[in-house]
Amino acid sequence: MYIATPSTLSGFSQLAAPDPLLRLPHFQQAVEQDPADPKKVKPGKIVPLSPENMNPGFVSMRFGEPGNVKLDYGKNGLQPCLEKALAWHPLLLADDKPGIPSRCDRVRVALVNLTGTSWFTPDLALWGGTYPMEAASIGKLLAVYALFQLRFDLRVLAALKTATDRAKLITAARDHWGTGFRRGYHPALDELFAWDNWDGKPQTLAFSNRTRQRLEGAIRCNDNCAMGRLMVQIGFPFIGSVALQSGLWEPTSRGGLWLSATFAGRSRVITGCPPPESCAGVSRRWSENPVRAPRPLFPSNGTALAVATFYTLLSQFRLADPASSVEMMRLLGGGCVTTPFKQVITAKTPIAMKCGYLTEFRKRLQVYGCKDSRESVVTNDSALFIDSSVDPPLRYVIVVMAYVPRARVDWTPIPNDNDPLHHFDYRRLLERLQSLCRLKAEIGEAC
Repeated sequence: MYIATPSTLSGFSQLAAPDPLLRLPHFQQAVEQDPADPKKVKPGKIVPLSPENMNPGFVSMRFGEPGNVKLDYGKNGLQPCLEKALAWHPLLLADDKPGIPSRCDRVRVALVNLTGTSWFTPDLALWGGTYPMEAASIGKLLAVYALFQLRFDLRVLAALKTATDRAKLITAARDHWGTGFRRGYHPALDELFAWDNWDGKPQTLAFSNRTRQRLEGAIRCNDNCAMGRLMVQIGFPFIGSVALQSGLWEPTSRGGLWLSATFAGRSRVITGCPPPESCAGVSRRWSENPVRAPRPLFPSNGTALAVATFYTLLSQFRLADPASSVEMMRLLGGGCVTTPFKQVITAKTPIAMKCGYLTEFRKRLQVYGCKDSRESVVTNDSALFIDSSVDPPLRYVIVVMAYVPRARVDWTPIPNDNDPLHHFDYRRLLERLQSLCRLKAEIGEAC
C-alpha cells in the first residue's frame, strides 16, 4: 500500500498556534471485524474517543504525521483509475496543473472500498481530498454524530457513576466535563432527552420526541431551522470536541468537517413533510473562532476525505457504538441526493446518504485565490453503499464535492440550472466513479 501525504492548501496548512480547541472526554465502543464470521462485527470494551482509536484503517500512524493516508496505488487500484477517470473531465479541473490535484479544481473526490477483507483495512482514493469545500448540508453529518455521541457519553456515565435519575446523571456529566467547560456552553440536556420516561437504566436513556422530530426533519425534509435548533442545544464547543477527538477534524494539516455557524436558512416545503420549523433564535455563530490553522474557510466546512472517513466509520459501526451507528444509518437512509446523483444511482440504492446544494451562481474559486471566469453552484453528494445481494456484501463509499459551472452550448450560457445539460459533465463523472467502485468491490480491480 502506498503511503502518501494528501495535498493541503498552502497558507492553510501551518501548524496550529497554542491549541485553543476544547478536548472533552468522550467514550466509544471498540469494534472489530469478527474473525469467526467476517460478514459481522465484534463489539469490544468501552475506550476513550481519540483519533488513534478511531483510525478508519487508511490513516498512517507510523511517521507521526497525521496528514499521511494510505492510497490504493496497486495495479488497477482505485487511485490510478480515479486519476485516469478524471482526465475525461477537463471542465472540472484546473488548467494550471494537469494531472495533479489543484486547489483551483472544481471537484474533490474520495472513494473507499470496504468489501470483504477491506472492510476494516479499506482501499482509498483521493483527488484534492483535503482541500476545504463549502459543505452545505453535508456538514449536518457532524451535528448528527455529535448528538448520538452525547447520548452515548451519558449512557456510559450513567453506568460508571450508577446514576439512575436525571439529577445524578446531569451532576455526573458536569463533573466529567470539568471546570474548563463553562456552564453556559453545556448541552441543553433537558431539551434533548426524555427524562420523564427514563427508568434509570443506561441503555434506555433516549432522545425526547421533539429531538427525534427535529432529526427527521433536518435529514429527511432538509429543515435547516430544525438542524440549527439542535446545534444550538448541543452547542458548538461540544460539536467541535467530537470533531477533534474523532479525527473528523485534524488540527495540524488535514482539516476536515467543522461547523462554526448554524443552519438557519428557511427551507422550502417538501411534499410529505411538516411545515419547516421557525428559525427564531437559531441563527448563531461560534464567535470565538477557535481554529487558527488549518483554518476552516467556510461556516459549514468539509473535505472529501473527512466525509469519506465518516461513512467508513459508520459502515464499521464505530460511531459511538454499534447501536448508535445503526440508528444513524437508518436516519441517513432518508437523506438527500442531488438530481444528477439520483439519475445515475438507480438500482444501486445507497444505505446512507447526504447531499449539499447551494443554488446561487457565483464565482466560487476566488476564495482559494484562483482566477474564476465561470459562475458555478455547490453540488455535493456523499453515500455509503452496502449491496447484500452478493456474497460477500459489496461495501463502498462515494464522496464528490464540486463547483459545477453553468453549462454552455456553442459558448452560449444555458439560462437556468434545471436544464439537464447543466449537470451533464458532473453526471458523467458520477457514472465513472460508480463503475470504479463496483469493479473494485466485485473483482478487485477498479479499471
